[in-house]
Amino acid sequence: MGIEKGTKENSPLKTLDDDSMELHEGIQWTKDFHKWFKNQHGYSPINWLPVFLGWEIVNEDQSKRFEYDYKKSVSDLLIYSHYTTGSMVCEEYGVQLVAEAGGPGPPFWESCPVDALKALGNVHIPRGEFWLGNPRNLFFNQRNRQCITYLWEKIC
Repeated sequence: MGIEKGTKENSPLKTLDDDSMELHEGIQWTKDFHKWFKNQHGYSPINWLPVFLGWEIVNEDQSKRFEYDYKKSVSDLLIYSHYTTGSMVCEEYGVQLVAEAGGPGPPFWESCPVDALKALGNVHIPRGEFWLGNPRNLFFNQRNRQCITYLWEKIC
């Protein structure tokens, strides 16, 4: 495409557009996930895995805390590996990342396990999503975009 690393001005490509992240449902796990989790939360997730099958470990509050820590870890890793890293690579070529980051996500699509506002804050130009037929969906996604524009002072 004629783009060289370090080219900031006169680049023929100004933005790289990224659609929403749609993942298959399931338990997100990699070979080293447990190490990263322990580093972030101070405990190993291994003994807590039965919580995914509905078991209660220690008590209900601690089991829910593990679920929260797990979901936050998955969200943080996906945001870093996809949106933050994508933005950094784009910057090396003088390109801005435009993305429907974090969308559609909960409560509309549970298989996108990222914190939408945090994800939108990790791209250069946040973009919302919309679907015809349900005004609630349009409002929710555009509201996220407006919130992130204000919170992160992004260009829209």
